[in-house]
Amino acid sequence: MSLCSLLAPAFTYSFPDSSSYYSFCSQNLGINPQEIELFALVPINEVSNPTQIAIKVKQSSFSLSSLEELISERNQLKVQLEKSREALLNYSEKILAQAEKGIPSDEKYKKKIAKLSEDNKKLRQLLKTQLENAENLRIETQKTVENLRQEFDMLVKELMAAKEGKTKADEKPPVEKRFVVPKLKI
Repeated sequence: MSLCSLLAPAFTYSFPDSSSYYSFCSQNLGINPQEIELFALVPINEVSNPTQIAIKVKQSSFSLSSLEELISERNQLKVQLEKSREALLNYSEKILAQAEKGIPSDEKYKKKIAKLSEDNKKLRQLLKTQLENAENLRIETQKTVENLRQEFDMLVKELMAAKEGKTKADEKPPVEKRFVVPKLKI
């Protein structure tokens, strides 16, 4: 049986030079360099009977920037909703003040107020729905990221187990391979 893991652009880093792998990963993950193990992946056609397989989707749009865009959109919708509430409250207070002062209102004015009030209710409902959808998507995305992290951890453990087994069988000195562990911003 083989374990299959997904590599996504959300977990990709570029290194300035090869001598800084451990320090770069340590700084970005906030982990002691002695607690990090890095590995190199090779194409599947260079290995016979692999026990760990990684998949890279070439045209994937799943990235931390897309997650950040969703969160930003959600925050903008919250601000719009609050501004709409404030505007409606101010407008209602203004109309009540005019009514209390005895300013006559004609039928046309009342119809316009009723239409604006109805439009405002529709807009608030739309904003509320969009806000709920953005929050649900954020939660699903966070769960997906956590699942991917768990799968990645399992892959690292299996690679280490396979490396230890292969080293003992071959009796060759191990070649240090380094693997990049991404820093997640959530």
